[in-house]
Amino acid sequence: TAVLKQERKRHFMSVGTKLAVATVLVLAGLSFLLFKELTQRERKQLIGAKSIAGSMVTDLFAASCAAPLVFADNDAVTVELEKLHSNKSIVYAAVYSAKEERTVGESNPQKYPTYDFKRGKTQSQLIVRPDGIEILKDIRDTHNSVVGFAVLNFSLADENAAFKVSRRRMLWFAFFIAAGTAALLILLARKVIVKPLARVTEAARRLEKGDLHARAEVRSNDEVGNLATVFNSMGDAIVDREQKVVQAQKNVQDLFDNMLQAIFTVGPDGSINNEVSAIAKQIFGNVAIAGQSVTEFLRLESVAESEAVSRMKFWLIHIFGTDDLQWDLSEPERIRQLNYVRTNPDGSKDERALELDYAPIYKDGAIVKIMFLVKDVTEVHRLQAEIVRRDQQNKENLARIRQIASMEPDLFNT
Repeated sequence: TAVLKQERKRHFMSVGTKLAVATVLVLAGLSFLLFKELTQRERKQLIGAKSIAGSMVTDLFAASCAAPLVFADNDAVTVELEKLHSNKSIVYAAVYSAKEERTVGESNPQKYPTYDFKRGKTQSQLIVRPDGIEILKDIRDTHNSVVGFAVLNFSLADENAAFKVSRRRMLWFAFFIAAGTAALLILLARKVIVKPLARVTEAARRLEKGDLHARAEVRSNDEVGNLATVFNSMGDAIVDREQKVVQAQKNVQDLFDNMLQAIFTVGPDGSINNEVSAIAKQIFGNVAIAGQSVTEFLRLESVAESEAVSRMKFWLIHIFGTDDLQWDLSEPERIRQLNYVRTNPDGSKDERALELDYAPIYKDGAIVKIMFLVKDVTEVHRLQAEIVRRDQQNKENLARIRQIASMEPDLFNT
């Protein structure tokens, strides 16, 4: 039991700590999900706005290149491409002529490879990449025929920088919201749950240490309050039961003390237990009884029959754990009478004649203790000896009277 208590104490974690850890973990998970959702929405909004603006610019650029492509005026296409230099977000642009089946102009080809228009089989599309947006638009003449294609790459550097700032701001926002909520929930849990449970725990510790009047204060009408109420009821029941047990023990002790026998019990280790009747001190004198080896205390070695002492010791070792049948069969092994030299309060010693009787104490059908009932028969033996002596004296007196009665009467004449 002590090892289990130490093991539990070493791995103990309070309810407050568990609630705090659980609250932090739950809020951390929710904050992460919230942060992820907000950042995804923020990036979608930035990409969406950039895509709309890029599509509008691409549409205008494609429309301005329609006439030059119809008339194969590549210089005019170059002029239109140069106009795009004013827009810093456009990092690459190219124009493909379906008539000539080649790229007739491009902007900033040094940093970006020439766009592959796949021999005019390309369709209009918008592709979003981590660092930019690529928009491909078909160029049509007045008859709505495709005369070429235009591709524009828009940089997302400004949007990514703004997103980083926004994401950092949202991260701190989520952190402070989570921390504030966690602190509020932990304080609330500490006030509503942890402190009331601590009061009940403290009352339980005091009750464990023997303070039968320890009670938990009930301050709430909830499960914790019900727990405190149940604990207080349990404390009242323990006090009532303790009083009944004490009274029962007192009644048993009074019964033992008023018997003319010294009563004590012996355990499997052969030592005398603490429960000893008051008459034992009168029989054995002012000596320590509890905790002594029963064979040494009764001084069985002083018994004249050494074989009987050996059988008695063997019986005391092997009788524990057996049943009532073994108890009955072992009747001859028990010493019934012995002489005990008692030390009186004044230091003098006298020999007492003792009679021993035994009674088994069972648990689950097996003997766990032996009750010794010792009776001082010294006075009985003295009275018996006195009766024998007086009976012998009376017999001698009667013999003398008969002898006198049988004498001749003349012997009494003077």
